[in-house]
Amino acid sequence: MPTDVQTFTADGTWTKPANAVLVRVVVLGAGGGGGGGHDPADSAAAGGGGGGGALTEAWIDATLLGGTESVTVGAGGAGGAAENAGAAGADSSFGTFVRADGGGGGAVGNASNSTTGGDGGRGPGTSVDPQGTIGVGARGANGAGQASGDGSERGGSDGGGSGIDGGSIGDGGGSYSGGPGGGGGGGNSAGFNYTNGGAGGTNVQWAAGSGGAGGTAGGSVNGTAGGTGIIASLAGKGGGGGAGDGTTAGNGGDGGVAAGGGGGGNSVTTPGTGGDGGDGKVIVVTHTQAPAGGAGPDREVGPIQLSASAATVYTSSGLSRINSIHFSNPTGNDRTVTISVGADAAGTRIFDAYPVPAGAAFDYPIYLPLDDTEFLQAYADAAAAVVITFDGTQF
Repeated sequence: MPTDVQTFTADGTWTKPANAVLVRVVVLGAGGGGGGGHDPADSAAAGGGGGGGALTEAWIDATLLGGTESVTVGAGGAGGAAENAGAAGADSSFGTFVRADGGGGGAVGNASNSTTGGDGGRGPGTSVDPQGTIGVGARGANGAGQASGDGSERGGSDGGGSGIDGGSIGDGGGSYSGGPGGGGGGGNSAGFNYTNGGAGGTNVQWAAGSGGAGGTAGGSVNGTAGGTGIIASLAGKGGGGGAGDGTTAGNGGDGGVAAGGGGGGNSVTTPGTGGDGGDGKVIVVTHTQAPAGGAGPDREVGPIQLSASAATVYTSSGLSRINSIHFSNPTGNDRTVTISVGADAAGTRIFDAYPVPAGAAFDYPIYLPLDDTEFLQAYADAAAAVVITFDGTQF
């Protein structure tokens, strides 16, 4: 199917291609900056990680659009200087039709209360597609109570918090499609015992961490920048939190696209600064003829009986999206299934030893966009047992 793909990483103007029929718009808000570290008299919390920007998607009849539409790409929130909170990420938009909120900034470190990570951005919906409201980032995590930011599906994920008196340091939350959060900065406990920074979050999974690594206490170790996410065309990874240190604390790592920056670490001399949030992004895919059967899901591959070793079960031809996975285990024994985007590895798995009970058959709804030639690998803990089928949409 002929398509025109225009990707915006800065403000610009979209021009409608000739013979346009249906337009898919994907908008990512910018990530929030991490909070700056604190210069403590004694035990104190460090800067919280920034929240990730939201993802909003809409399918629009091309006749509703003008010949051109303005595109706004939100700028990532600046990381907070020492003793300052991180700035919120800006919203991104496509004309007046689609908007995605930026993530909140991480709180500044302090000696009185545990700091919170920035709130994940909310997907506010669209003027033409109410389903754009799917996914809302929850409130940022408190490092002393909940160690990690919450994950979400399309809303941006929360940044990790930082606890007082050596309390837990939060990893940034993961998001399936929106921007993940940044990790909390390393704090210190009574007696000036400093802690590591938290890891940033990643996309294509709800679990916290797996993004930019947090700095290790005992030196001026910065958090690692988030960089590219598991699905390269969408959100990146959250920046890691900077380490606490007695002399010069580590700075938070910058977030990847739409991801939150890491929080700055504590130091009695030079606290760390928060990492910058990642800028947003807008992708516009125009179809010049209507998809067969509309934009609804079709069976992409399967049924496939899995082996006991990783094997490629699906390769995307053009842009595609997996909407659901059907699992079936007709045997009398409980089994597990592992599925990855790309070659199987700990950092690419979207299902890791996922349980499929004996005799079970069920559908698992999922939102998994894939670029051209991206592939899925899968295997079970025993051969000739579990059967899977992927339903999705080709664009």
